[in-house]
Amino acid sequence: MNLNSTFIKGETNMLHLRNLLCAVLLLTLSGCAPFTITTNYDTEANFASLKTFDWMPNARITVNDPRVIDHVVESNIRSAVISALAEKGYTMDTSGNPDFYVAYHASLQEKTDTVTYNRYYGYTGRYEYWGPQMEETYTYTYDEGTLILDFIDAKTKQPIWRGSAKADVRFNNSPEQKRNKVNQAVTEMLKTFPPK
Repeated sequence: MNLNSTFIKGETNMLHLRNLLCAVLLLTLSGCAPFTITTNYDTEANFASLKTFDWMPNARITVNDPRVIDHVVESNIRSAVISALAEKGYTMDTSGNPDFYVAYHASLQEKTDTVTYNRYYGYTGRYEYWGPQMEETYTYTYDEGTLILDFIDAKTKQPIWRGSAKADVRFNNSPEQKRNKVNQAVTEMLKTFPPK
């Protein structure tokens, strides 16, 4: 029995296992990535005068993907917006005379990402390496979702504020996880609303 070849074979198997675990970890962490939030607003708008809101007539998700067009998803978005605005002191006015309207849009796009890392065979535990440096590259695809909120002045019908949140979307999440992600996205978008 050649101990040297057995040692190298065992080490190679451990390296393959480590590589697999690293790839799984990277894919898992990509699902936990924070939101990318952007906001923009009309600097001339009088945000201090806004007290009440309602949904823009016929406000619905405008994307042709059956995974997004779902009454549960829309309900989650509406609940999150109502809750976040209520926490800021805004009230819903369905009498037909709100200060501003809320519209929302969603999009879904398949993305591809590549992760490359270096590893060495034969690390001795000190500062010495024996063997070649190896480079591993993993490519994976994921869905990136974008949720956009638009606030429109009810009198002028002009947009006064827009927020968007982008994040990786996991369709295999539980309904509670999906609802929490929508709540987090809306809360993050409205963190700086109204603009000061």
